[in-house]
Amino acid sequence: MPSVTTFFKKVEPSQEEYDLAVQEGVFAYHTMRHSHSYRSMDCTAQLTLKLYEPKFTRARTKCEAIVSNVLAPWATTLVTQDLDQVEFVSLSVDASNHGHVKLLPILVRYCKIYDGSTSVETKLLDFVELKGETAEEIAAEVLAVIQKCNLENKVVALSANNMNTNFGGLNRLGRVNVHTNVKNALQREVIGLGCPAHIIHNTARTALDMIPLDVEYLLTKIFGCLDIFTIRVERLKSFCDFVGQEYHNILGHSYVRWLSMLPALERVLKMYVPLKSFFISEDKCPVVLWTMFIDALSELWLAFVHGNLTVFSDTIKMLEGQDRCAVESAAILRNVEGKLTARRDDNFIPVLVRGLLRARGQWSHV
Repeated sequence: MPSVTTFFKKVEPSQEEYDLAVQEGVFAYHTMRHSHSYRSMDCTAQLTLKLYEPKFTRARTKCEAIVSNVLAPWATTLVTQDLDQVEFVSLSVDASNHGHVKLLPILVRYCKIYDGSTSVETKLLDFVELKGETAEEIAAEVLAVIQKCNLENKVVALSANNMNTNFGGLNRLGRVNVHTNVKNALQREVIGLGCPAHIIHNTARTALDMIPLDVEYLLTKIFGCLDIFTIRVERLKSFCDFVGQEYHNILGHSYVRWLSMLPALERVLKMYVPLKSFFISEDKCPVVLWTMFIDALSELWLAFVHGNLTVFSDTIKMLEGQDRCAVESAAILRNVEGKLTARRDDNFIPVLVRGLLRARGQWSHV
């Protein structure tokens, strides 16, 4: 009869077992890296076991254990080692709701020098659930992370979005905000960095309020009238065939998605002639769309917005670069300010608007 010890692994694993452990760890990292569900690994492990490796057993439970007990502590150790060596760091926070749960990721950014090369690193320090949304509660979580990571003398900047809870409003006044609470707790100056992409987005939305069309609402309304209505889309396609226009799906826009307005507006302008014919012929056309399409100036206003919105959209894409630092962001903001000022002083008219005016015979010298 065999001894019971034959069912136990040896104290010193064999090279084959080491190789298998590495393979299982790689699959666990792949699962985590691409945000796959642990449940999907039940199927993946079975396929791997049957097709490639009979000893491969990394299903849901084991995958979670590897991520939680091996990869996470290892990643935390690497960040801790980096933070022990750097002199200055900045913190970034941005609370968001997941259903009724308020979540607060706290990130750290620092400059790392390794083997003669320099890189800007952004790492997640903590991910906490808030019981409320007050400045005191958010600041308390930020200070707890600062203390846990021994960053009291290294934090030089705090980055967050531009809401009053974080910075006390446009003029950075007031005492009840996260920035002020962190400064007072550390008893020294901490630079407050708002989100430059958020600033550009708000600037564009404010500028749109100065024209006689509510572009955001109209784009949303047009998309809502066609999104899930097959019969309407088929009728629109017939109008496209009549005017010789290739049909394109109308794109949606959300006011919290900074880069969705420009492609949605481009699509409406490309489809403007069949869209106009379609909505005017509809028996129950929404009044706001009827008013827009019968107005001869609507297309000109949309083209004007499109020509200037490109500047804002391109700027946001540059600001959202992964390795963008505060100095570079400030330079980008100054550059876009100069562009917009020059356009205002030169009475800039976009090329598309000029083409429409020339086609209508309203601008003979173009």
